[in-house]
Amino acid sequence: MSKASLTTPNLTGAIIDERYELLHRLGAGTFGVVYKAIDKHAPNDDESRFCAVKLVTKTGRSPSHISSLRRETAMHGHVSGHDNIITLREVFDVEDYVVFVMDLSTGGDLDNFIRAKGPSTDEKTVKTIFLGIVDAIVHMHGLGVYHRDLKPSNVLVDPTTLHVRLADFGLASSDVHYRRRCGTQSFMPPGEY
Repeated sequence: MSKASLTTPNLTGAIIDERYELLHRLGAGTFGVVYKAIDKHAPNDDESRFCAVKLVTKTGRSPSHISSLRRETAMHGHVSGHDNIITLREVFDVEDYVVFVMDLSTGGDLDNFIRAKGPSTDEKTVKTIFLGIVDAIVHMHGLGVYHRDLKPSNVLVDPTTLHVRLADFGLASSDVHYRRRCGTQSFMPPGEY
């Protein structure tokens, strides 16, 4: 269980900013909890009224952590709009949380996809997913943004269409020479851990 799951109350049913109704939890990471939500200001027949809302608590966070949230916002916003990157719609603060509103991806992540498919995954599927990830990376690097935490759980995949989108820009940087080790150790390149 993630740290955020243990420290963040279940806010299912809450309405954030008098606009986003939290329908149910989709997942949680170290610092944030993600909910499927509905934008109550969008027309009922608009499928994009469904979105993902990530809540990151500000309580007990140092000024440097809040600053890193601002960096995440800037990096994610800068690369949004690419077909293989989750679009960041808006970010705002409410009393106890920084709120990230993003496009919704309901297919789950690549980690669960791999576990479900196992060794039966065919070459065409692997190529399609891999090329989607590479397209996203090329786009980000062309804009001077480096994700620095690429791993299956940060790649969302639609199991029907195999459309992938990168998520979680919490460790992203614009510094190509950034030397501090970061990311998930088991997914770091050799010599980095």
